[in-house]
Amino acid sequence: MPRFGICQGTKIHADGTTSQKVRCIDDARIAGINTGTIIPERVLLPSFEFVGKVAGEIFRLTESTPATSIILGAEDIRSAYRRFGNASPDHSIIGVYNIDTKRVEWRAVFGIPMGCASSPWNFCRIPAATCAIAQCWAGVVVDSYIDDFLIVDVDNSPLKDRETGRTWASSAQYCLNRIHTLLGMEFEPSKHKAAAPSNIILGVEVHLQDFLRECKVSFSPTKKEMRGDFTSAERV
Repeated sequence: MPRFGICQGTKIHADGTTSQKVRCIDDARIAGINTGTIIPERVLLPSFEFVGKVAGEIFRLTESTPATSIILGAEDIRSAYRRFGNASPDHSIIGVYNIDTKRVEWRAVFGIPMGCASSPWNFCRIPAATCAIAQCWAGVVVDSYIDDFLIVDVDNSPLKDRETGRTWASSAQYCLNRIHTLLGMEFEPSKHKAAAPSNIILGVEVHLQDFLRECKVSFSPTKKEMRGDFTSAERV
């Protein structure tokens, strides 16, 4: 498969300079591989409005009188693109039906070529599965945007980890972290955003301070995103 680069946005450095974030893509379409691939499922990704939908559901369930405010946290799986299907032996085995031998043959795949039509779905199914585990087994309000996680919780549910002594503002965020640690898919510590009344997710600032008093959730673009948009506009 031929390879090309795709720009995934503008990175703004501490000194104010910018550079393009480029990811390599293997062109499975021109190689004809995608023509023979059928994906019945669709990858449905949430937006920052996920938080507003959760707030609206709380507003409805409490009959317009919520008893507590809500907080928002975020997590990111460490080196997900270099681990899923690449360095995870349990996640790197695929079955292919061989029409000549008329049987399924199993192969180890040591890399997900992201240009294949099936790759985004295969990549996203692991975060989707851990979200389902946290939702069904622990009642965590969470959704995943590829390998980023958005966690909403009430603001009166702190938890102290008895093993480490660390205090978490959100027991839901602790629970999701614990699930990923047990599964060997730890989160990236530098991208951890502790649950708080105001936080940044998917390039948007989410403000929950007025939820309890006014049942209001507000959103605003970050300065970084605005600077990136202006930079792109200048290039055009």
